[in-house]
Amino acid sequence: MLFAKTGKKGKPWFKLLQAASLMLLVFVLVATSACTKQPANPSGTAPVTDSATDNSTEKTTGGANGTPSPGGETEESATPGDTDDPSRTALPEDTENPSEGATGNETDNAGSASEKPEGTDKPTGTPSGTDRPTETPSGTDRPTQTATQTSAQTPTPGPTGTVYNEPANVCRSWDKDTLKAFTSKTSKESSVSLTSEGVKIAFTGPAGAADPFVYFDLEKYSSVTGKASVAGTEGAYLVFKIKCKGGDGVFEVFTHRPAAGDSAMSGYHPDGNWTYVLVDMTKTTLTKPEKLTSFRIDWSSINTAAGAEMVISEIHFYSEYNKAMNAAGLAKYVLKDSSGLSDNDPLASKTLTAPNEDASVKIWFEHVTEKVLRTVTTPGSRTGYTVRMAKNETENAQFIVAPGRDMDVRIEVDEFKDASGNTVPFELTYQYYHNIRGKFIPDALMPYSGAVSVKAGNSQGFVIRLTTSANTKAGTYNSIVHVFDNATGKEVKRAPVAVKVWNFALSDNTELRTSFALWPSYLKSSYNPDKYTVEQLNSLEDHYFEYFLKYRINIMDMPHGLTSSYGARFIDDPRVNTSRWRNLDMSVTEDNGGVRPSWMNKVIYYTVDEPQNETALKQLIADAAKIRANTPDYRMVCPIDRNMNLTASGAVTSTLKPDGMDQIEFMTKATNIWCVKMDAFTPRQLMFVNGASSLQSTAQDMRYGLFTERMKQYVAKGDELWAYIAINPTEPYVNWQMESDGTEAIISIWQMKQQNVTGLLYWAIDYWKVNYWGSEPWTGQGFGDGMLCYSGYIIDTLDPIPAMRLELIRDGIEDYQMLCMLEKKLGKDALNDILNRVTTSVVTYTNDDNLLHAVRVLLGDTLEK
Repeated sequence: MLFAKTGKKGKPWFKLLQAASLMLLVFVLVATSACTKQPANPSGTAPVTDSATDNSTEKTTGGANGTPSPGGETEESATPGDTDDPSRTALPEDTENPSEGATGNETDNAGSASEKPEGTDKPTGTPSGTDRPTETPSGTDRPTQTATQTSAQTPTPGPTGTVYNEPANVCRSWDKDTLKAFTSKTSKESSVSLTSEGVKIAFTGPAGAADPFVYFDLEKYSSVTGKASVAGTEGAYLVFKIKCKGGDGVFEVFTHRPAAGDSAMSGYHPDGNWTYVLVDMTKTTLTKPEKLTSFRIDWSSINTAAGAEMVISEIHFYSEYNKAMNAAGLAKYVLKDSSGLSDNDPLASKTLTAPNEDASVKIWFEHVTEKVLRTVTTPGSRTGYTVRMAKNETENAQFIVAPGRDMDVRIEVDEFKDASGNTVPFELTYQYYHNIRGKFIPDALMPYSGAVSVKAGNSQGFVIRLTTSANTKAGTYNSIVHVFDNATGKEVKRAPVAVKVWNFALSDNTELRTSFALWPSYLKSSYNPDKYTVEQLNSLEDHYFEYFLKYRINIMDMPHGLTSSYGARFIDDPRVNTSRWRNLDMSVTEDNGGVRPSWMNKVIYYTVDEPQNETALKQLIADAAKIRANTPDYRMVCPIDRNMNLTASGAVTSTLKPDGMDQIEFMTKATNIWCVKMDAFTPRQLMFVNGASSLQSTAQDMRYGLFTERMKQYVAKGDELWAYIAINPTEPYVNWQMESDGTEAIISIWQMKQQNVTGLLYWAIDYWKVNYWGSEPWTGQGFGDGMLCYSGYIIDTLDPIPAMRLELIRDGIEDYQMLCMLEKKLGKDALNDILNRVTTSVVTYTNDDNLLHAVRVLLGDTLEK
């Protein structure tokens, strides 16, 4: 289910609200009628968390702030905005109220990454899998929404008189008697009256007064209408039918002590039209859970304009998320029903017997998206595994060994062969465990070179990396994993593993553009200069550049420059689709040694990062003018983490000026690659999701149009739409941190395809400021953020050691390629059919490994037909 945000941390208006709320009595929410009784959280349990929010039904994680930073020849020479401290551009906790237009962010997501529960309950009705005791370090329980989509309820007209036969879960009878259930006596800034359309709440106080509120007494309403009291769980989701004008689009409901910040919020457009607003109450606390009595509606914040009005026509109560979503007209955000879908792996339950079979030694397989902690020793049900992959692709098989005693575990893997003797090459790696808040999470993938010591009570994960070429023959290739006790030399366990190669190939040309920053200063400082030659140290960037190409990722800056012989060798490589050009004054012509015009489709300019003040914005305009003078058809990216309001002259202002503009409009003078974090795509109707945020304020939406609609217009004119991942947002959004669920890296890129994003930027792959081989590799707000690989110096190689997260990002990029192929082959409807099985928005998605894997198999099987 979806959980609603419980307050805006650090916001001045909310502090006022909290202060005022200390004087309030304890109120308990009451529903007006009985619904079928079901637990408020049928698919999962609430997570144990230090600081974070729970998440949505198919969704997940929210949190702190971070920025992508351009790389540079040295740390000091990086693009403006880069400093030694990654928190350099993090939003402070106390920022100006976004709803007032200062930043455009609808909510404040700042905060540390969530402590995740050790287990993730898998939803019912999804592909077959194991009820594994696997500790999942990365996510709060996010039950997958699998109900079939249904048509949204059509808004009905307002009340027509005293009619007390409304549906059991809906209050829609309003007359002079039921009006008494509303009261505003404790709030001098609001009034309540009866209209032909419903109950009207009006803001009567001066602008800047404490936010107006009213109470709704459900017991009083029930006594008038003859309805019986109901249990608190039957009000897990509230749906209001409202019509508003004025206000700022913030809708908040309290269930008991507002001083505790125990509320749920949602967003709406105060445009005078009827709309349904869903409020998720599952994270609020009831004084008497067995009974609901009343609740308080804070229908707008401190920014409410004098004379603002809201008419409430209906109040719905639901215990089930799906029913609430349908009633609110949000059925399109419910995941497509995939309850009968399975990957049909023929090896999933197959077992083999070793010559010296030892029952105390356990071996099992998990999807590579499952982060199995070192302390997990109870096996899952997959005793064998089949990898599915296209030609010219890389995929992984993960298996876990729990020896039951201290043992040096030695692994041998047979060749992957088909019936004709053809093979698929592979590499064997083992997982290094990083101590994150006392949990040993696997991330670095070390090349396997010999037996690995495993203590009793622990397990050890291994990953087989398989790579096909465009010429690999389609079919099934079988192998066997052999486990030896290295001390005795006896084979104590074996398990079947195979790879099925689909009969289609991915092109070398990667559809999703990428630009990931490498920081040379950290890279070179990780190696001992006394051990390596100058030539070797100078070639480190070359090694990392070429290594990341294997992952379909472009390093932002070409080693030795675009015009070097190295650059000339790689710029025409089909795997290279993006590279930054730093010389703003050099014309792009054939005759001056600059970038050749034929390269311009791959060249980007990136000079300003996350502008947060007038100086940065003016620098962006000046840089664009300099570039335009020499290269009119330039491509410039500038990541945006907020949408500031500006005056007509371009100065930052806290309010939306009648003759002013917003940051996006201002940046059209310079930027033609729009690069935002994924919360920018949050639908306004889903702002009830706990921790949801928005790039634009409601006022900006109404003035300029929704962000997604604006981007469609810009892209139609030739601009590009990119996204970037940073320290935040985390839940309820996906991220790439060590504590993020393994599915999130893949889902993030599926969501990019869903949002028509064509490029991906990341601020650092090697931000090595800590001892990442020891405890808690970085850092202030996001463990592993800015670190997608590890220095190979520890094993005496110039190549990086990849993170498991890097493997998953590559998987997502390759899936993006397949999704593009599907769209081209079968059209948009076929694409949406696949996408909507795992994600319907940036805050509604699955974290079920089995479901994601099964849908990917469906994608590949469909392309193969």
